[in-house]
Amino acid sequence: MFERKISETLLVFGEPLLKELPEPPPAELLRSTLSVVVTVWNALVLAGPAWKEPGYLEQLRTLSESGYLPGPFSAALETLTRRRVELFSDDVRTVADWDVEPGESGGFMFRCDARIPSSHVA
Repeated sequence: MFERKISETLLVFGEPLLKELPEPPPAELLRSTLSVVVTVWNALVLAGPAWKEPGYLEQLRTLSESGYLPGPFSAALETLTRRRVELFSDDVRTVADWDVEPGESGGFMFRCDARIPSSHVA
């Protein structure tokens, strides 16, 4: 049904933010960046026609526009919103549980569980 696992999709989706991290990234910086990526992804997906739950995205935009969230978050929200429209508009999966774990050969492994709306279950 989907070309990539949700973890791979999110790494591609979040690439504009992830490529700004130092190499290798500190675990907490990677985790906080992926938290932004997952939060924005979920808000955008939930606001779409498959889920019809725009409240999370509206909340993020309100917080961003009010200056409550730091400037970099506002820029990330806009960048990732454009990226979703351009590359992932048909993907209806949200992310439930996720984690960053040490990889077997160094680095990190990003794991996440996807959820799809009941209207898309075969």
